Amino acid sequence: MLKQYKRPAGLIAFLSNIYGEQRFEDLVEVQFRGGVCCCIVQANQRYIREDHFSSGEYFLINLYRKVLNKTPLVVIDEIDIALDANAQAQLSKQLRTLCEQHQVTVMFTSHSLALMQTLEPTELHYLERTETGTFLTPMSFNAVKSLLFGFKGWDKYILTEDRVLTQFLEYAIRRYCSPAFFSYQIIHASGSGQAVGLMRRNVEYQFLGPEADVICLLDGDQNRPNLPPRVYCIPFHDVETALWNEYREPAFPHTFGGGEILDPKPLFREYCRSKKLSPDEIFALLCDRHHAAMTQFSQILKAFLCRPNA
Repeated sequence: MLKQYKRPAGLIAFLSNIYGEQRFEDLVEVQFRGGVCCCIVQANQRYIREDHFSSGEYFLINLYRKVLNKTPLVVIDEIDIALDANAQAQLSKQLRTLCEQHQVTVMFTSHSLALMQTLEPTELHYLERTETGTFLTPMSFNAVKSLLFGFKGWDKYILTEDRVLTQFLEYAIRRYCSPAFFSYQIIHASGSGQAVGLMRRNVEYQFLGPEADVICLLDGDQNRPNLPPRVYCIPFHDVETALWNEYREPAFPHTFGGGEILDPKPLFREYCRSKKLSPDEIFALLCDRHHAAMTQFSQILKAFLCRPNA
């Protein structure tokens, strides 16, 4: 009645961004000797006090105050229990920004996929109790999803142009990115144009996943200025041609009768058919001969598949 209150603009923005609605525009904050209380002013000098809001709204108001008061560590069990799916999906972004501003750490448990999917790779851990103790393990969203709910899928997708390049990339990942933090699937699309086209369609429809979780890796003969975003090339023409070039080196130790007349693809197939060299032995040979270039290329794989530093 006395209108001795103020408009808490930061809290209103926090709640509005989480719920995606403007119903908090009439929120006011009243100061008491023991603290503050929010309410929504209505007609005829009536009001709704914050402890009569929904349980989720009341919880978020008090969480906001904890952070604003610079409580160093806030621990919450089942943070999502009173929040709808839309609010869960927006909570981590808003809470992350707020905590960074006030240098506060919030640690919480959750069983919500909607919420877990919005966390950064360095933020999600799996809490496991065993006979030998309780352990907190960094884990990707897909790994947690599979473990808790049995849903199958992959965190990341690599699109490429043929089966041989797929085998080579599998070897390179084992060699340079072991262990990979994110689960992944390599899909060969029978041609560079098809692979790039598939990635572009995913940008629009996201049938594989978010744009950031899909890259395209092609043979080196596709390398050119101004490649599309998230498209990269291996550092030599292609696997078969690189082997063919090595075969023609005077000191190459793995020659065989008739090999010199074969073209690159038949030469590769003959090595695999006759078991003179296995695919992994060929890939190891090429990585050794192109050590510097492959070390540089491996940074792309590591950035995509390995967990960022916490």
